Amino acid sequence: MKEFHIVDTQLLKLVDYLIEKHESTQTNLEFTSYYSFGYRFYPNNKYIVEQMKGDGKKGSKKKSAPHLLLINIARYFNVDFNYFYDLGYAPEDAIRSDKEGLPSSKEESVKEVFQEIDRRLELFRMENEQRKTTEQTEYYREIEEKIHHIKEQFLLSFSLSTVSEKRKMRIEVFDHIILLGWMAIDSKHNTTQLEKEQERTTKEIEALKVEVAQLKEHREKLHADLAESNRMTIEAQKGQTEALKTLLTIKSNM
Repeated sequence: MKEFHIVDTQLLKLVDYLIEKHESTQTNLEFTSYYSFGYRFYPNNKYIVEQMKGDGKKGSKKKSAPHLLLINIARYFNVDFNYFYDLGYAPEDAIRSDKEGLPSSKEESVKEVFQEIDRRLELFRMENEQRKTTEQTEYYREIEEKIHHIKEQFLLSFSLSTVSEKRKMRIEVFDHIILLGWMAIDSKHNTTQLEKEQERTTKEIEALKVEVAQLKEHREKLHADLAESNRMTIEAQKGQTEALKTLLTIKSNM
């Protein structure tokens, strides 16, 4: 199973576990439906969890978990991020208490922090691959490179003496940086869509101009044809009048 699908499976297992737990304990009752998780943690699409589950119809395509949904749920419920990559990791074992400490080795703590950061980066990259269009490839790569550069700066500035206190803050800051990356990408996507819409509208306007010009030409030709028809009618009437006069003259002379 691909890593992205493992993440989706684990996230749905976690949501199902939390809903069942909240219903049985009558706690956190605001989180007892798929809609409530989408509403709280991914306002861009409040039905995202339901769409991840799928409607069961043949040929229907399930959606994958957006990076923002994953981060927000993990942060709110204090979930060990390793859980999302291990199908053998049970949801009840992945939720850490607020008092749970870090590994005793500070070097291992630094490594663990950056493992979580790297996993967030990989999810960011994989979701980009699903969304980007050919003309956006260079822009998406540029955003990813900027985030990688920031990660390297994080690594250089990470102090072992303060890792225990700064761990949560560093990861949250990096999550915020990734979200800023998404905002930049969405802005680029919207700009591209707007440019395409503007181009389509411009083409429609040009086509309408051609159509109006053709209608004008057709109208002018119609007026000319009517004028010519009237002229020919008048000429015919004159001919009939002259013929009638001649006929009457002949009859009067007989």
